[in-house]
Amino acid sequence: MPEMRGDAVYPNGYPPGDSEGPAGRQAKFVAELGRLEYPRLVYARATVGAARRRDGGAIMEEARILVVDDEEEIRQLVAEFLEGRGYSVITVASGPDALTAVKHYRPDLVLMDIMMPRMNGLEALQRIREIDRDVGVIMLTAVEDETIAREAIRREAYDYITKPLDFGYLELAIMTKLAQTER
Repeated sequence: MPEMRGDAVYPNGYPPGDSEGPAGRQAKFVAELGRLEYPRLVYARATVGAARRRDGGAIMEEARILVVDDEEEIRQLVAEFLEGRGYSVITVASGPDALTAVKHYRPDLVLMDIMMPRMNGLEALQRIREIDRDVGVIMLTAVEDETIAREAIRREAYDYITKPLDFGYLELAIMTKLAQTER
């Protein structure tokens, strides 16, 4: 799991020069990951707080987050970060796979890249809305384009976050959206 030290996020959990270095935990994680199939389901408990209610009472639930990005390194980094915060993470590499995951796994939140082959994130967002109008969607992109950002929000994305990711802001956006969601 990536660890945050100050504002820096180190993918292997250690800053350069630490004893384990890049060949340490990261290599072990990648080796273990290679044995898994996608979509990868990792279940962990996540507390989304008293905003989640059934039958009028406050309950704690596991929050499922779908991460959609065609870049494997981004999927892994975001998944590790979220798993480290206790979320159940499902990762897929394309828009069509995201549609399948939304149908079968019913995530509470989707984090989705915009620029992907086969089906871009905006088209996938529109199709996700046809499947589940209530699921929260946060768009992630390396493209800082105000027109695309407006289009994503018009299509009911909750937020639009540019890469490189600010994990502090991402975590805040996720927690805020999950607190608003009542299913």
